[in-house]
Amino acid sequence: IINKTLKVRVSWNNDPENLTDKTSGTLTIKGKLHVTSPNTGVTWYASETRAVTWDKFGNWSHATYGNNKVNITYVFTGGGGGLVDDFADAGNVTHDWNIPVAAINNLVKINITAIQDDMTLAASDESNTTFIISPFITVTKPDAPGPWYLGNSTYVNWTLYGTLAKVHVWYNNSTSWVHITPDGGVNPNLINNSTLWTMNASAVNETVTVRVANFTDDVNPGVPYDDGPV
Repeated sequence: IINKTLKVRVSWNNDPENLTDKTSGTLTIKGKLHVTSPNTGVTWYASETRAVTWDKFGNWSHATYGNNKVNITYVFTGGGGGLVDDFADAGNVTHDWNIPVAAINNLVKINITAIQDDMTLAASDESNTTFIISPFITVTKPDAPGPWYLGNSTYVNWTLYGTLAKVHVWYNNSTSWVHITPDGGVNPNLINNSTLWTMNASAVNETVTVRVANFTDDVNPGVPYDDGPV
């Protein structure tokens, strides 16, 4: 029973009229929400779809929006945030969130709040700890497996969700990662998220992987990254 004007009464069954007592003040009973994911220090990426999940206890209603509705938001611990979903059905206990670029931050929490006529009774919960939403990369070309041929040239293109200072474009010939872009990486905005690759002898292999990755050094691909088709 969700209410804020409740009292508790205790009576003896053999004499309920004379042997009885009740609380002098009122008590409040609310519903309960509990965020279950994300609820640890995970890393999610802009543009991907992730399931926000929760547990629900009790029922509530709103004259306009109906029964058991919740607002789901993302919040930054430094202030700000945005909407994940409004008027979601709390009974579903899950919502698939397509993460926007605007949510990129290192200190994010998910908040879920019940929508009901008396918001002083509204259940609410947020992630136990902050998590990270990071920029992301998607390779758009090559968009199909080879074959490619020695001496040929092809563009490697990608889409960047968010901002990265530099990226490297790599290939792996089943032995090691070799970067195609110059030492030190390249600013993705200055080259319009594209670079031309001319295939040399060291790339000859039956299972070559192309990868676009955040620049961390000239030895190994960083994160985030995405691979094109083999």
